[in-house]
Amino acid sequence: MEWLAGLDDVQTIHPLKALRATDEEKSNQVISHAEQKALEQGLDAIANGRVHSHESVKEGVRKKFPNLFK
Repeated sequence: MEWLAGLDDVQTIHPLKALRATDEEKSNQVISHAEQKALEQGLDAIANGRVHSHESVKEGVRKKFPNLFK
């Protein structure tokens, strides 16, 4: 779970917090079925090692789109 503590992407953190709140009556945040399925797929990918570091993704984007990083 160390990877979770290191997250700094709000678009990832928000749905994970909603997922954690399993009792919807206690939660003000509700996620759709599609968001739930996407989270489950993402967690499965993490559990099975199908992940890339933030740094490697940034490097790939810089190589593919160098004009964005001038």
